Amino acid sequence: MATQIPDPGYTPDSFTAAFAAKVRAAHPELKVEVNGPLHLTVEHPDGGQHALSLEHPWTDVRQGADAEEALERFLTTMVAAGPPKVPEGPALHAALRPVVKHIDYVRAVFEQVGQGEVPVFGFVGELYIMLVADLGQSMAVVSSSQLQKAAIAPKDALLVALQNLANDLNDVAIHGDRLRMFQAGGNYEASLLLLGSIWEQLAEKMQGDPIAVPLARDLLVFTDGGDPEAVAELRAFVERTREEGLSYAISEAVLAWNGGGWRLLDAPPEA
Repeated sequence: MATQIPDPGYTPDSFTAAFAAKVRAAHPELKVEVNGPLHLTVEHPDGGQHALSLEHPWTDVRQGADAEEALERFLTTMVAAGPPKVPEGPALHAALRPVVKHIDYVRAVFEQVGQGEVPVFGFVGELYIMLVADLGQSMAVVSSSQLQKAAIAPKDALLVALQNLANDLNDVAIHGDRLRMFQAGGNYEASLLLLGSIWEQLAEKMQGDPIAVPLARDLLVFTDGGDPEAVAELRAFVERTREEGLSYAISEAVLAWNGGGWRLLDAPPEA
């Protein structure tokens, strides 16, 4: 019996719920977690996890494709692909990248795999750094045991990940005038907060400190903190994106570069 799709006038939420129901019905051995509109995590029996985006089938449906067929095709592709495979040895060194995540995401990962099973580093406020393996078309969170197997200490792995990210800078572009944003392939824009050399160079061309907001994995907006109108424009942009919703959202925290790192702009100064 075919899984019934919710309301034929789909929303991203109902479309996501339909796919989750289809996975659970066809593959009860898989654990499905809905992370938000069009985004799910599928956990395989061996513990491997797949972060899935339904944006492509959703786009197809909005353009007139049959929803049931689109979801069935995506399910078939997902099952055939299996869980993401983290590379080993030297290949893991080359694949490591850092990602910025909100504490809520970190807690969700801990609930699934256990606290201590995944290396996490404090960043600023409620933002943390996790390590992923870049797999080209996808990424997988790297576990402590995988680092141990590759003979990489967690702190060394972070340094390697940061260097790998810095090596990717040839693929980074900046767009906008007063309110600016990075374009870096869609996966590591927010991670650019971690590369101090970028912000040192930008600060030299600004009246004040750079101000930035890591709204989503692929959306890092920033402006000149010495320009009150630009800061107001940034805050207004944050408000608009809240209403519209974002994929892979991270945080609305407004951060200020202080010459050696980031601080929460609206946080009270430390005593």
